[in-house]
Amino acid sequence: MLGEDQAQFIGVAKTKELYPLVCDPFQVSFLFNIPSSGLQVKGYLYSRIAVDQTAQELLDELKGVSKGHYECRPLVLTNLQSLDYDCKPNSEILTKGYFAHPSLQHGLSRVRHIEAYTKRGTATYFYRKDRPKNYTFLEHVNN
Repeated sequence: MLGEDQAQFIGVAKTKELYPLVCDPFQVSFLFNIPSSGLQVKGYLYSRIAVDQTAQELLDELKGVSKGHYECRPLVLTNLQSLDYDCKPNSEILTKGYFAHPSLQHGLSRVRHIEAYTKRGTATYFYRKDRPKNYTFLEHVNN
């Protein structure tokens, strides 16, 4: 878990481009790097300066970067809503986001696109310990 000393919450923003954001049957969310083919996705923005190397490594491990589940890529955000920062409505922010690895697109290509991964989605999230054991994570997604 990331501590307050490792990541500072900035606010909520939307992607400038349209991207497909989907959830698999276990409510794991996937943002695909297919610009202009989904919705403006809403998410949380954390300070890039405050995310130290340890926090970045923890996030990469959580997202399965080394396993080929996700990849961290540049991302342009807009419409930042923040209590602590004075933001112009159409200003753009260059940051990084976690996109699903391209190998996962086939299994989730027909899933409904969503605008944000919300509490409603997390309420039905299946933890790994509760998922069937006879499939790997990638097999679950592609089936």
